[in-house]
Amino acid sequence: MSRGGVSKRLKGHEAELAVFEGRHRRFGDAKLAVIAVGIVAAWFVVARQAMDAEWLWIVVAVYVALAVAHELTLRKRRAAESAVALYRRGIARIEDSGQGAGRRAKSFARGSCLRGRPGFIRARMFV
Repeated sequence: MSRGGVSKRLKGHEAELAVFEGRHRRFGDAKLAVIAVGIVAAWFVVARQAMDAEWLWIVVAVYVALAVAHELTLRKRRAAESAVALYRRGIARIEDSGQGAGRRAKSFARGSCLRGRPGFIRARMFV
C-alpha cells in the first residue's frame, strides 16, 4: 500500500476520532446536567414536598440511557484511537522512521513475558 493511501485512511480515522471525542464531551456534559436536575428534583421531593418521588425514576432512567450511550461512544473512540495509532505506525514504517519506537528488548529479558506460566519452567530446564 502506498503512503498516499495510508495517509488518506489515517485522515479518515483522525476525523472519526474527532467526532467521537466531541460526542464523549457532550455525553459527559449531558450526564452532569442530568445529575444537577436530579439534585434539584430530589430537593423538591424531600424539602418542599412539591412533587412525588416517582418522578425521580425519570431522571434515573435518562441518566442510565446516557451512561450506556456514553460507554458505547467511548468504545468506538478507543477503536478509532487504535486505528489512528496503527496507521501512524504504518506511515512510520513506510518512511523508515519507526525504528526504536517499539518495546525495549530488556522487557523480554529473562522470560519476563512468560513468568507464571508452567511450561516456562520445564522449557527452561533444557536450555
